[in-house]
Amino acid sequence: MKYYEGVNKWRLSNPNYTDRVIMFYWEQLRAVEAILKKTFPDCVEDISLIDKQTIHSIIHYMQEMGMSDMLIATRLNSLKILITYLSSNGIMMDTGKDIHFRIRSNNKIAFTLQEITAMFNVLDYNSVRDMCTLAIALLMLDTGARTREICQLDMDHVDLVNRTVYLGPRTFTRGENIPFGKITCKALENYLNSRSMDKDQPGVPFFQERDGRRIQDRTILRNMKKMGEMANIQSVRCTPSTFRNTFAIRFLAGGGSAILLMHILCYRKFKSLNRYLTCESQRTEINDDDKRAYRDALNRIFDHCKINHPT
Repeated sequence: MKYYEGVNKWRLSNPNYTDRVIMFYWEQLRAVEAILKKTFPDCVEDISLIDKQTIHSIIHYMQEMGMSDMLIATRLNSLKILITYLSSNGIMMDTGKDIHFRIRSNNKIAFTLQEITAMFNVLDYNSVRDMCTLAIALLMLDTGARTREICQLDMDHVDLVNRTVYLGPRTFTRGENIPFGKITCKALENYLNSRSMDKDQPGVPFFQERDGRRIQDRTILRNMKKMGEMANIQSVRCTPSTFRNTFAIRFLAGGGSAILLMHILCYRKFKSLNRYLTCESQRTEINDDDKRAYRDALNRIFDHCKINHPT
């Protein structure tokens, strides 16, 4: 039995999962199939050839690609569920039951500069949805805001003159005015212009759905996931939490205070912040070519956002 046939057999077998969970596992299994095509193409043609050594090799490959421990564990768990189902139907041996993968508690993966550049380059700056996704992504990269905080933003919470955003009330702290950069400010203002929205409307949601309602967290997740797929980001999940990790790691790499970062991220214990201090350094290294490509992507944003920005 071919790999995709085994996946489809499991997907159509009506397991005790919701449609949403089945779709999630199906996406992870498709990602595993892409890895098998590169490493063990014979297993794609005959799924019964997947043995313990093959699974260990898949784990090693994902680690070499710099994928986060959480992503590796998720894909491994999806593959084990598939193998267990097929073995119960006598199609193959249950080769994944004794394989375990430990998630390191201090493992935090951020976007590389190349990945951020790739995501910026695939967005359509004439699309209102993409303008919204760009503005949210830049705001998260500059402030480390959570998805919930982004959804709760009103017009009077964003000061485009002083370039600050009010996030709050936050966990363990009162609301805070967090500064953001000039590029983010232009992206935010261009988003407002694309929707013909007036920024002088207190109480009106800043980020909105197509029908004018306050944006939902699932919309942000869906748009970021699509952006990552368009940019072919495979080594890390394109989610708001990854943008938050990127903000924290870049903040520390730029010489920022760990105590200040702990306050911005609303952590009560230094142990929570230690995960960023011990992150893998190879994904934070930046060379001149990466900087040049990143600046070119940002210049595209500046060229498109021809607006009279207040000074």
